[in-house]
Amino acid sequence: MLAEKIATEYVPNAVMQILDSFPTLKNNIGTDKIDMELNIEYVDGGGGMMAYAQASFRADGRPFNMQITIDSSDFSDASIQDGSPDQAALKSTIAHELMHWVMQYTLTDGMFGRNGQEKYPEWFVEGTAQLAGGGFPTRWNNQLQQIAGQLADANDASKDTAIADYLKSYDVAGRPYGHGYLAAAYLGYLAGDQNQQDLGKRIADGMDKIFSELQTNPSLYNVLSQKTGKQLNGLADIEALFDTPDPGLTAFVRELSVASKGGAGSVIAVSMNTGGASMLGTSATDSPFSISRWNIGAAGKLSINAGGYDQFIDVELFRLDDIGLRLSKTNILTLKDANSGVDDIDSAINRVSEMRSHYGAMQNRLEHTYSNLCNTVENLTAAESQIRDTDMALAITEHVRNQVLFQSGQAMLAQANQVPGQILSLLGA
Repeated sequence: MLAEKIATEYVPNAVMQILDSFPTLKNNIGTDKIDMELNIEYVDGGGGMMAYAQASFRADGRPFNMQITIDSSDFSDASIQDGSPDQAALKSTIAHELMHWVMQYTLTDGMFGRNGQEKYPEWFVEGTAQLAGGGFPTRWNNQLQQIAGQLADANDASKDTAIADYLKSYDVAGRPYGHGYLAAAYLGYLAGDQNQQDLGKRIADGMDKIFSELQTNPSLYNVLSQKTGKQLNGLADIEALFDTPDPGLTAFVRELSVASKGGAGSVIAVSMNTGGASMLGTSATDSPFSISRWNIGAAGKLSINAGGYDQFIDVELFRLDDIGLRLSKTNILTLKDANSGVDDIDSAINRVSEMRSHYGAMQNRLEHTYSNLCNTVENLTAAESQIRDTDMALAITEHVRNQVLFQSGQAMLAQANQVPGQILSLLGA
């Protein structure tokens, strides 16, 4: 079951790997236990947004009502078999969204722009999340993987021109998931322990130092300036790295691409070249962040044209089988199971009632639209009839008038034809 797999395996392992990689965030959370909600439902169709995280927050204090929504069009029970591309994409996506959650919980003011603090730019938010999810499983940096495949090792600079061309073809603000990942990784690399030979661990160490400073220093770019030896003092400096591009950045991206060859490029995995399907472990069963409830929402969407151009009514197609109603494991084998089953059935009845209400509202809306369209058709038909149908009274009047004129003309013509004969009669006399 997709929801159960995410809740009991992917989430706890991703959280623990994130916290082990960034101990500053782990220490900030302390002994807190955070309940989260998982929603699996239609978002925007296959190939679009795979998932998103959201939370509520007050003027002060930790965020709450944390939720993650997975697009049911991108993932299913059947598509996430071990080693499959969908499983790799899902694990990467889960790690990415959970990195958002951890940062929202520990760096709340900067993540939400709260208490007068400037909100972290999108390239930083998404780039650091990609450090956990990996910059390669979801095809953002496929070109770099192709270039890396042509290199003998990390010291092979024969394709640096191609790497430089790729870097300057985009900017971090316009491509936060792809180039944002590269920028965040480079920041971690510059701030990390120079004696650390493992590239992933060095990046994670540097980013952890940045997170540590952000706990007390509200200015992101001041922190980045401090941790990079004043090499990068603002967005303009970071964008200039890609525009030129900087030889140091080019060499780093070459090393990153080679180290991630065949893998996800995730700093929370065992190694950078660990594949997306293997990037999350299986041993963690508990973590500070846990899914306390999950909902199986609409499995798709039906769009009905209910008027003119671009006038559609979207009807969600809910999953109403035992999985959608969370009854797949309900049984009455024991008294405890039977009591629990009653609660499960009550919840299923409530969910069916909610879906009936949804479809009832859609039916009322369609009937109202149909009634309006019928009125419109009737009005248009009447208008067309007035335009097309002949006004008989006016037509008869015009016909009589024309007949009178015609007959008068004939009479006058006949009189005119008689005048020459009358003149000749007079002359003959």
